[in-house]
Amino acid sequence: MGLSQRIENDICIVSITGELNITQAKEVRLYVNTLLDGKKFRALIMNLKEITAIDSTGLGVILLTYGRLTKNNIQFVICQPDRNVSRIFNDVYVNRIIPIFNTEEDALAGLRIGGST
Repeated sequence: MGLSQRIENDICIVSITGELNITQAKEVRLYVNTLLDGKKFRALIMNLKEITAIDSTGLGVILLTYGRLTKNNIQFVICQPDRNVSRIFNDVYVNRIIPIFNTEEDALAGLRIGGST
């Protein structure tokens, strides 16, 4: 699994590659917590374009990330989940809690239109 981030204006984009499962969930959680400690952004996009699989622990990390970010008044969206991950999000209603965009560009545009929280 790989993690990377970049800041575009005041929006942090975190890209994750590989599987988001019980083995990697702690690494993702710690990575996001480290980013929050610096808190130099008003929104975070989690780009899942390169995620090949997700399990319940991975879903839990995403939901915990959402909770922590919103508690700190930081918007959180997801972009580019593949068809299988999107299906899982729909099955467990993640898409009703967290905005999900088809592309990173759409996510950036949606956050710019939505403004800061």
